[in-house]
Amino acid sequence: MDTDRQDSAGAPARAGRDRATWLTVGALAAILAVALGLRLYGLGWDNGYDWTPHPDERAILSKTVQLSFPLDDLGSLLDAERSTWNPRWFPYGSMPLYALSVVRSAASTLTGAELNDLRLMARAISALADVATVAMVFTLGWRVYSRGAGLLAAALTAVAVLHVQLSHFFAVDTLATLFSVAALYFLYRVARHGRPRDSVLAGVLIGLGLATKVSLFPIVAAFGVAHLIHVLGALEGPSRQSKAFSVRLSSALCGAVAGLTHAAVEPASQVPTIGASGAVSGVLGAYFMLHPKRGVWILVFFMPIRFPAWAVLGLWIGYQVFNALVAGPAGGG
Repeated sequence: MDTDRQDSAGAPARAGRDRATWLTVGALAAILAVALGLRLYGLGWDNGYDWTPHPDERAILSKTVQLSFPLDDLGSLLDAERSTWNPRWFPYGSMPLYALSVVRSAASTLTGAELNDLRLMARAISALADVATVAMVFTLGWRVYSRGAGLLAAALTAVAVLHVQLSHFFAVDTLATLFSVAALYFLYRVARHGRPRDSVLAGVLIGLGLATKVSLFPIVAAFGVAHLIHVLGALEGPSRQSKAFSVRLSSALCGAVAGLTHAAVEPASQVPTIGASGAVSGVLGAYFMLHPKRGVWILVFFMPIRFPAWAVLGLWIGYQVFNALVAGPAGGG
């Protein structure tokens, strides 16, 4: 009887959630349809010209036509002088050229015709990339705030004049924007959940963004900050997996920072630097933050003695500072 009453009471709530979900899907579909229409309308804006008047697009398309993957001579692929896959043009990244070249090859194979005027094909790729950005803006806004915030952000992006304008050219802006927004979404997931797969996906998207436009490099700092946020935020969470990931990440970050600091302070040092001491400090620091009241067992003259975690961390840092002052540039770690 109680179960029946609970089911009957929960049915309206489920119906309300289902209705909200369908309304969200419908609204998002309408926004994406508007975005797609605005971006595809007038793609042939330069009809009557033998070649595109847009200087960046003209340069990218002309270099793409010259690319060919060296299937018959794979040994030359990584040879900068011989490779036919080397654009030999780097004002922007090479990823957009490679992507367009792959699509061109696929279209030529399907149609049986050699395609040399790539304007409409390239602009369609740019338009679809920007529509994908609209979808990612919704996803990011939804996850961080609410469905309503995500829909509003997506709607504003869909009708943004700059986005619509840049979608009518094949430059690098729409692709770079897509990769950066998608990377920010997965970095948010890293900061929130700390899952390694989100970290990998964020890294891949940042790499694609840098291969599109190197001026996206500052987003690398966001990669580090997202992981740091997770490390600090996960200290209050009960998840064993989350804490284990925090310890590993703390070790890796501290090791990297220690190695880079040593290289910056002593650039002429001939001693190999791997950041091992920094990594150990990271592990001790993470252990202390995760378990401030627990101790650490240390062998002292072959006898195990339990010390407070804060004492071990302090002794280790003091030892490293003393070693650096005494050994000077001759020491490594």
